[in-house]
Amino acid sequence: MYRKASTRRSSISVVRILGLLVPVLALGFLVVQQANFLIGRSLLIAFGDTESTYRYAWFELDGDIVAKDLVVYPYDDSREVSVRFDSAQLDTPGWVWFVRNTFDRKLAHAKLDRLHLTLSGVTSDAGVDPSLGDLGPIGALSASPFEAIGCLNDDLWIQSELDAMGLMPGKTTLEFDYQVKGKALLTSIVLHTPEVSTARLERHEQLPAEVNALLLDQVPTLVTQERWRVQDLGFVKARNAWCAKKDGVDYRTFVARHVDSVVRVLEAGGLAADAASIEAYRSFAWEGGELAFGGDYPQPLRSEELYAARDSGAALLRMNPILERGGQRLAVQWRKFDPRPLQGLDELTPYAALQKERGIEPSGVATAATAAMPAATTAKAPSTTANAPAARASSLPPPAKAYASSLPTASTLAPPGTQLSWGELARYKGHVLQVWTAHNPPRTMTLLDANGGELSVRAILGGGHANYRIGKSAFLRATLIQ
Repeated sequence: MYRKASTRRSSISVVRILGLLVPVLALGFLVVQQANFLIGRSLLIAFGDTESTYRYAWFELDGDIVAKDLVVYPYDDSREVSVRFDSAQLDTPGWVWFVRNTFDRKLAHAKLDRLHLTLSGVTSDAGVDPSLGDLGPIGALSASPFEAIGCLNDDLWIQSELDAMGLMPGKTTLEFDYQVKGKALLTSIVLHTPEVSTARLERHEQLPAEVNALLLDQVPTLVTQERWRVQDLGFVKARNAWCAKKDGVDYRTFVARHVDSVVRVLEAGGLAADAASIEAYRSFAWEGGELAFGGDYPQPLRSEELYAARDSGAALLRMNPILERGGQRLAVQWRKFDPRPLQGLDELTPYAALQKERGIEPSGVATAATAAMPAATTAKAPSTTANAPAARASSLPPPAKAYASSLPTASTLAPPGTQLSWGELARYKGHVLQVWTAHNPPRTMTLLDANGGELSVRAILGGGHANYRIGKSAFLRATLIQ
């Protein structure tokens, strides 16, 4: 009888323990699911449907969510190029907000008017802009425009090179901050490397209605204003001295060829700025400091066309651009013309390619790891200062003499702007296209090869380029650019 009573009491104890444990486990499961759901939503808003992975999403004591080892893969069907972050932190209104919305998996009733995501410990050895295009021609770690242009053998900078320049860079962070105020959306994207540089984009958009900030990727907007600002913290002078020493030239000569190369890269995309703006940019390239560029869009850009308009240069032409430097404000005058391709830009640095175009064979030219930044991304230029170097002519030589080629002649090809079918693409090897795929917004890329099942392309993004493949099933359409 004693043993039977003991067994009965043990059974009751196990039932009680299970009765307490099961709800706790179920609650823990819901908490983990909700943490991953919120992190996933924030990444969709920051990076679109670009593939990403992370580990260990969990809540901190204050209710914020942290995930570890975030990896973003910017190119379709390729994991050879990635941007990595040590951690991601999503701010939340706190535990009360979380508990209130624990079971609202579709966020039908959740109220969140600000989404703030901080990514720390940026690594981008391929030079890809960590914001995936929002910040424009900004170095991934230097957070500075056109970071290595003008250097003979360098096209981007990694952590060890910043150290070698004599800088003392801290951990690079990238912040996305989205604030919904009624029908207005204010976006701020900041790339910051302590003791090196900080780049910031501020964008104003109109919403069709007041929405939950966690659902911004599902709502079309109208972009009414964009403004970029760079605060140099020592990188520009360090870069200038470093490249001048490596290439055996003086400081002034390097700055001159940096500016000339930037001008030529822009022309390769069919854009040119007025002389005053170019000389204003030269002052920033000489001494660093602060500069800002941006303005209103008199005819707002639809959010779904924003990045395509960036790639083509149309966004710059539709803006009323103001350039700020040292308290001065300049109205930038852009000219748009047929792109002037810079031969060799895929294999050489921009300065080396420019020298070859001029008929000069640069000594010691090495093949660059990455190509130049896209010419049609945002250009920024400060006003001139008393310490700026003397102005240099930036007019370029006439196009080189045409040579015989086995490629189709211009008369057999469609004019720029023509939409091309899959079957036509093989005839356009070496040409620049804008390609739409099922998983990403349109991107400008060079067609390297085409066969019945896939395309081999080179796409430029942020500070570099990468080769990857597009399967026929993912292809939607393509437009010939040049």
